[in-house]
Amino acid sequence: MRIRGLWRVRRVLRQAEDYWIYSRHEPRCLVLMYHRITDGPPSVCGTIVRPENFEDHLDVISSIGQPLSLEECVAGLRGGAIPDRGIVLTFDDGYTDNLTLAAPILARWGIPATVYIAGTGCPTEREYWWDRLEALCLDSPALPAVLSIRVTGTIHRWSGAWGGARTKYREWRVGEDVPNIPRLRLYRALYRLLLRVPADLHEEVLGQLAAQIGPISPADGTSRLTGPQITTLANIEGIGIGAHTASHVPLDALPPRQVRAEVLENRTALEAHVGEPIQTFAYPFGLYDWRTVHDVRELGFQSACTSDEGVVWRRSDPFRIPRVTVLDEGADAFRARLQRLLLGNRPAPA
Repeated sequence: MRIRGLWRVRRVLRQAEDYWIYSRHEPRCLVLMYHRITDGPPSVCGTIVRPENFEDHLDVISSIGQPLSLEECVAGLRGGAIPDRGIVLTFDDGYTDNLTLAAPILARWGIPATVYIAGTGCPTEREYWWDRLEALCLDSPALPAVLSIRVTGTIHRWSGAWGGARTKYREWRVGEDVPNIPRLRLYRALYRLLLRVPADLHEEVLGQLAAQIGPISPADGTSRLTGPQITTLANIEGIGIGAHTASHVPLDALPPRQVRAEVLENRTALEAHVGEPIQTFAYPFGLYDWRTVHDVRELGFQSACTSDEGVVWRRSDPFRIPRVTVLDEGADAFRARLQRLLLGNRPAPA
């Protein structure tokens, strides 16, 4: 009998066991996960780091660690000896600010990074559904007393006194417990619903919402890289490009044939823009299972990053590389967090 979720339980237990084995003695690397670098308003998805904080982060990384490319980290994993206190930077999703803001700052510091890009780079690709949903739910001046949508034959309905458009809502993050604020509860419910519906229904659901709420554009800074921009980014020294699926969908619930189609469409488009093979992959939303890992390996990638929080050490799986989610925090908090992860119980180097 197959118990659903047992693979995830084993994965967590294995990670915990590994942590206690290596925490006192083994060299370790960190793979940092960024998304957006922008001066724009914060997002409830927690994906924004302001440029001034990003500059401080790079200063900290240069002073306490050894900046590495993802390829160098993976080569160390395959060779069984990773550089101690190595730090790798990655960016997920492929927002335009990765080119316009992050890349110039990285170039000034001489620090490499890998950008995982979803989609195909087509100029008609809209902003990601979660950014558009955030604008509809939280930025609209007023919401109707009752909202309803039909998804695959089922009607979902919400009602309430929604209150006004947000400013303070920005302090909440979608992964946290939802405070007792009606608009945030609505956003969280719709986020969870859209996360698990087929990608081709996103436009339909957002259209139903916009018809009731009124059209509203996502915040500035949510645009996505186009094909020519991907080419420009890939030609910047130190910047690598990775695959992230065509539709940015959770792969753990898809049948193998659809997983392969999502990955191959994305990789083929990126290779056309970049002009060389795409060797690394990141699981959308950090959601994967053993079948997904198997499919990514069989498709010829050399590595894959998860969203599992943790450090990389010599026994880490190159197709389940843990990462550290980066917050919009200043130098002192960032330094303290990285030192704790890099050093564990070992004394800091003199």
